[in-house]
Amino acid sequence: MSARQHSIRVPRIALMHSWLETQNEGWVRYALDQMGVPYTYISDQSLRTPSRLDKFDVVIFPHVSGSANALVNGRPMVGPPIPWKKSALTPNLDLWDQTDDIRPGMGLEGAATLRRFVERGGLLLTSGNSSVLPITLGFNPTVTVATTTRLNARGSVIRVQPATGATASPILYGYEGSSFPIYFSQAPVFNVAPKDTVVAELRDPAFAVQQERMRAHVILKFHDKADSLLVSGMMVAGDELAGKAAVVDAPVGSGHVVLFGIRPLWRWESQGSFALALNAIANWDHLNF
Repeated sequence: MSARQHSIRVPRIALMHSWLETQNEGWVRYALDQMGVPYTYISDQSLRTPSRLDKFDVVIFPHVSGSANALVNGRPMVGPPIPWKKSALTPNLDLWDQTDDIRPGMGLEGAATLRRFVERGGLLLTSGNSSVLPITLGFNPTVTVATTTRLNARGSVIRVQPATGATASPILYGYEGSSFPIYFSQAPVFNVAPKDTVVAELRDPAFAVQQERMRAHVILKFHDKADSLLVSGMMVAGDELAGKAAVVDAPVGSGHVVLFGIRPLWRWESQGSFALALNAIANWDHLNF
């Protein structure tokens, strides 16, 4: 059996954390450490420096709870600064990172730095709620967050399947089954705009090609049948989840944002989906398919 092959360039990876919370990204850090994946640990506050991401190829931004507003702006700037740093009272707080004040987020300056990084050819990999940020900021307007009002699937094992045509994506290298289980916790769920169906004769061909190149692609979707979704855990109103996008590859300029609605690196337990993230990282500059 033959398989597609291409050379890869080992990426320079930044693992980005927010001071809103660090537990979830801590588990991603643990997984990368255990697998021997090298990375540089950075704070979202550091993105306020426009050149902060110049030496990286991949930025991993794991799940952080909160609204897109909070992910950009951080905590309210009221009261005195809240430091997280080494002091006489806290002598052990400088091991991984430190700050004079945990309240500020990346700010609009940092969000602009993140977008420029992707546009010049970088890969931004988000998971869980952190995927809401590039969607809300319009990095790729063909992706939106689907509204679910009845769904209840908190910390469940759910069945997903490759989207039509997506098996050629490097993200799915090694995943040969028609469906497989992943870990999912309630949100987000994605919608991706379908291919433009305007009659070809009415469009400039060059424009149509460019428009299609920038349209996001569904890589994985939740199983089409609501009664086939749940593998383990709880599930209410699975019809709101069935067939929706779970992993999306969204081109932005010369780069990509890979949006995981699922948690591919979750507490060292979701090892069956680790390769989804590792494939995206390893093939950061070969994601077009």
